[in-house]
Amino acid sequence: MRPPFVMVKFLRRHSLALIIFIAVLIRIPAALYLGDQVTALPGIHDQISYNALAKSILAGNGYQFTQDWYPFTPANTPTAHWSFLYPLYLAGVYGLVGFHPLVARLVQAVVGGALVCLLLYAIGRRLFDRRVALLGAALSAVYAYFIYYNAALMTETFFIVAILLSLYLALELKEKPSVTGWAAFGFSMGVAALLRQTAFLVLPVILAWLIWELKGRIRLWNLLVPLLVIALLVLPWPTSIFYCSIPTLAMLCTRLTTPGLRPIGKLTKWSCPSPPI
Repeated sequence: MRPPFVMVKFLRRHSLALIIFIAVLIRIPAALYLGDQVTALPGIHDQISYNALAKSILAGNGYQFTQDWYPFTPANTPTAHWSFLYPLYLAGVYGLVGFHPLVARLVQAVVGGALVCLLLYAIGRRLFDRRVALLGAALSAVYAYFIYYNAALMTETFFIVAILLSLYLALELKEKPSVTGWAAFGFSMGVAALLRQTAFLVLPVILAWLIWELKGRIRLWNLLVPLLVIALLVLPWPTSIFYCSIPTLAMLCTRLTTPGLRPIGKLTKWSCPSPPI
């Protein structure tokens, strides 16, 4: 067999591996460019907040800031407004290697480059065919926003992985419903919610689709399994932070609603926070 044909056969057989390799290879220079510091950059200003929370966790102070913080967090007050898991991830990295944001960026470059492509491929294969699956993986490998956010200290990388995994598990449930499958789906969605609370906007859509697809084969307990898993994962975090912050809520409302007192962040004196969720 002539060499060109051998190469074509090799590429066809290992197309996904090649796409994943290219995806990771593209993201590593982006991580190196953003470097070993944390600064305000277009679209990723929140990385300063996550970095500050990670340092606070490492210092033993939990989820709080050392100064008044946007949108309504007083200094040295527990907050449930931001992601729960992501600052913990950064704190873990800093605890292992010291304050080196570049290490966290490189980890995300590998995770974002590999798992996003892999999961999109898996979803594409299940919904369409191998060609469409490879196209989806290839597009995600070179998509500029994915590259940028994979290198940023933001929740998006792990959140997208968790949502894609949830979608794949939902497709599995459609074909083969099982208690394990429902629990796995709930765990994945729970992780997504701990990364970004906007996951709760996606959850009812996926559950409604599953109810429609599994009509006649779904029971109430099927839905209760993932909801219970999500509740067990998510509720302890805001609940513990809320009870820690109860003494400050009255002070915060007074501070924001009393004329002459300095407002916090960008809120006006008419703003008053609800209990953290």
